[in-house]
Amino acid sequence: MPHLHLRHLEAPAPRLAGEARDRGSFRVLLRLFAGRFLENDLLSGDGDAKVNAATAAAALAAPGAFTLAFLTLAYAGPFLTPSERLLMALAHKYQFIAASMLLTALAAALEWDALALDTRDLAILGPLPVAPSRLLGAKVASLALFVLALAAAVNLVPTLGFPMVWMSLVPIGLLHAAWLTTVHALVTLAAAAVGFLAVLAVRSLVLLASPVRFARLTASVAQFSLVLVLATLFLLSPMIPADVLDEVEHPTRATSTNPAMWLLGVYERLTARGLYADPRLTGPATWKFWEREQLRRQSNLGPEVWAHPLPLHRHEAEARARYRATMPALDQLAARGVVALPLLLGTSGLLCLLAHLAGWRRGQEGSRPGRGPTALFDRLAAAGGGRHPVARATFGFTVRALARGAPQRRSVAGALAVGSALALLLHSQSGAGATLPARPTASLLALEYVPAFFLLGGLRRAFAIPAALEANWVFRFALDGDHAAPAVCGARRAIVATAVLPFFGITGLAHGIAWGAFPMLVHLVVGCAVSLVLVEALLAGFASVPFTRPYVPADVRVRWPFQAAALVALASLCGLLEAWALAGPASLFAVVTAAATAAAGVRVAARQWGNDTGRLTFDAPPDSA
Repeated sequence: MPHLHLRHLEAPAPRLAGEARDRGSFRVLLRLFAGRFLENDLLSGDGDAKVNAATAAAALAAPGAFTLAFLTLAYAGPFLTPSERLLMALAHKYQFIAASMLLTALAAALEWDALALDTRDLAILGPLPVAPSRLLGAKVASLALFVLALAAAVNLVPTLGFPMVWMSLVPIGLLHAAWLTTVHALVTLAAAAVGFLAVLAVRSLVLLASPVRFARLTASVAQFSLVLVLATLFLLSPMIPADVLDEVEHPTRATSTNPAMWLLGVYERLTARGLYADPRLTGPATWKFWEREQLRRQSNLGPEVWAHPLPLHRHEAEARARYRATMPALDQLAARGVVALPLLLGTSGLLCLLAHLAGWRRGQEGSRPGRGPTALFDRLAAAGGGRHPVARATFGFTVRALARGAPQRRSVAGALAVGSALALLLHSQSGAGATLPARPTASLLALEYVPAFFLLGGLRRAFAIPAALEANWVFRFALDGDHAAPAVCGARRAIVATAVLPFFGITGLAHGIAWGAFPMLVHLVVGCAVSLVLVEALLAGFASVPFTRPYVPADVRVRWPFQAAALVALASLCGLLEAWALAGPASLFAVVTAAATAAAGVRVAARQWGNDTGRLTFDAPPDSA
């Protein structure tokens, strides 16, 4: 018996030790995966996670704080009745929901490589004595923490402030105010989860659908496209709220398929009934302010009586009738949300699991480089790099670094998104309709040059972001002579091949479909010619191989409005030049000749005034591009 008791006491020890080791390994893996979301040497030279987290939280919280400050003035009027506040709040609730969804999706797209177990994880952690289920569980837990942190950063200020601003001067009581705050937090958290799950589903679907040899290239294109679309939508989101009430009153197919509208319906379903169907909150006896004004009016208290309660009651009745008419549509949207959101959760989880299993089976997450992309880049370097070996090497390295470097792609996509949003905003402010004119106009052509020039500026900005700073010794060792001119030539050709030709090729094709062959030819030729002038200006003083110098952030807090205005002014001038070139071949030849002369003049001036020594630099002087 004693031996039996000792055996029973000693048997659980290995099992308990194993469980302790499992818990310890889970915590280590969780810290590893969660810390990867904060790995950004561009925000902090030492990679300080606290600095990165504070910077990211401030950037995410700023839009909600500014919006809340403006809404404080909108709801400060003492004569806004309860139902009028409810109708006004529909647009603002939608804005907070859409912002939470878009910002979380944008942050997830920017953290594309950290959303799943990548090649490095499987190669290093896979052979370790860690159960695959525990490895996957730690990754899922880190993703959940990431979503919660994003949702808190984006929605904390609006959640605490919007219910108080929205229902200011309305006696709803502490219990109803707490319920409003809770519902706002839950709905915006659900919006953040929808945005994150959508990006996760797209990423998993891309990895599953693309061939193994093209998986890395396909993932890079998908990330670039997602960042571009989401950033553009977020920049255009301040233009959205004015149409929300009209969409609810006259629902369309786009309204019924919009996840933000579903969550708006859930928001109203959880709050409006309890607030505005309660006779204690909407009865005349509740409104002491109105009664006081009515008593003052009856007792003839002199000039203090300046408002009459009857118009307020009439406005309240009209607003309440209008809101009650929207209740069926809001209920239908809420029902769609209740069904669709769990379906989205299950679909994204299944796709993520299938992508993980496929990546685990291949030993890497569908990113094995094959001969297809490598041969393609080799052919591009041979065809576009020129005869000089330094120019060819710089061209090939620049193109490959852009295709593989996530920070560089984010810089380019962000600049293109800003330009696209600005062009759409200028188009909406101009009052031009959606129908195309019989021939391209100068104003319409100028709008096309705005995103093109922002794209070139973003690409030049990306040149200052190092691809692998520890590996620039290769260029220091190999390029020890006067190789600045051929290196800049290779960088110039890379800009033309990756930005100028694709952009004006796509827009030129659109011109050909809309207006014919000659406008397409004019747009392609003039667009490439005037872009070369801007490329020469952007590369003035640039004497290094792209992506090889240490990153030095330029202080653009004061200069960026002037830079953006200069790009818009240049786009307007180019629109006028292209419209003049459409007059005939002679005008086209004159415009191209003038652009070539200007580009040559900018290059000569940069060499003369830029103290060009002809030698490459790999240090970190302030980058003023």
